[in-house]
Parts: sequence; C-alpha cells; structure tokens
Amino acid sequence: MFYPYCTIGEFTEVCNSPLNDDGESLVHIETPDEKLGFRTFECLLPSYSIVKNIGFSKSEVESFVAFCRSNAPLLLESARKGGIANAYDL
Repeated sequence: MFYPYCTIGEFTEVCNSPLNDDGESLVHIETPDEKLGFRTFECLLPSYSIVKNIGFSKSEVESFVAFCRSNAPLLLESARKGGIANAYDL
C-alpha cells in the first residue's frame, strides 16, 4: 500500500509507504513513459538509499534524492499517520 503525497509538474506522481517495523518508509516516484510504460524511482527514508531506478537520468535521480531529503519530515510524518491527508489539516 502506498499513500499519495504529491504530483511534480504535470505527470510525476510521488507516494510513500507506511512505516515498516524498522521505522522506514519507501518513497515511490513514477512518470509515464512511451517506451517503458513508467519510469520509476524508489528511495528508502530515512537512509536515502536508492532502491530502484528505471529510466531516470543521473541528474533526475539526484533531484529526486534532494526532493526526498527536503520533504523527509513530511513524508515520514505521513507514513506514521496514514497518508498526508491524515497527517495534517489540509
């Protein structure tokens, strides 16, 4: 299960998993792609280790890791509370 977090630009979706038993959350980012179906990036918080990269360039990966770092407090709070809609009053 993943919780929707946000959309970057028009088509890049970001979601995250609930916290696992080790206090980690998997951030999943995907963008539609004509050849691949979807380009996919996954990063584990709070270690920022890259779990998966299918189709993104080195600079895009660096940008997504920076995004995860700057959004980590919100993403982890979302993971703790069952999604961003439950974590904060929107």
